[in-house]
Amino acid sequence: PRVAGEASARLSLLVSLSNRFPRLHAISDPLPNPPKPPRFAMFLRAHVKGGRIEAAGQVAGERVVRIDVARGDERRTLWIRLWASATNFIVTDADGVILDAMYRRPKRGEISGGRYAGPAARAAREFTVRELPGDGTFNERLERHFRDLESTADRDALTSEVDAALAMREAKLTATLAKLERRL
Repeated sequence: PRVAGEASARLSLLVSLSNRFPRLHAISDPLPNPPKPPRFAMFLRAHVKGGRIEAAGQVAGERVVRIDVARGDERRTLWIRLWASATNFIVTDADGVILDAMYRRPKRGEISGGRYAGPAARAAREFTVRELPGDGTFNERLERHFRDLESTADRDALTSEVDAALAMREAKLTATLAKLERRL
């Protein structure tokens, strides 16, 4: 979407609904499109792409971002909830009816046709923004920070996976060797 008042302003935003690193920030290079776009991405392309952002902000005291988008006569509200245990991206119409959600959660009422008004605003809390080392804008430093965190976490997960596979293979080979020694 375009920012209201800026006819050609374009911004690539990363919305990460990862349980480990939920976040929303600008990115310098757009991410490549997957060969087969997920269902929710197709919904956003059909109902939000080409719209104009009329308002955007954090819901006071919450880790929730609200973005109001106009596209022709249609008005959509994008709710991006960045709670580690319940991240979600919900799109509602002007009356608060859920049009779609990244994660459909019937027990929470987060399904198409349900109603979503967003969280009730609490008293605003003061949050400290930590300093990130390096050069560049805050978003560029944030992007580097999370890329490093994710690559480290991915590497650690892959190492654990390979270690487990090797341990299983070693156990099988040890059992086979013991069986062959008994036969001998």
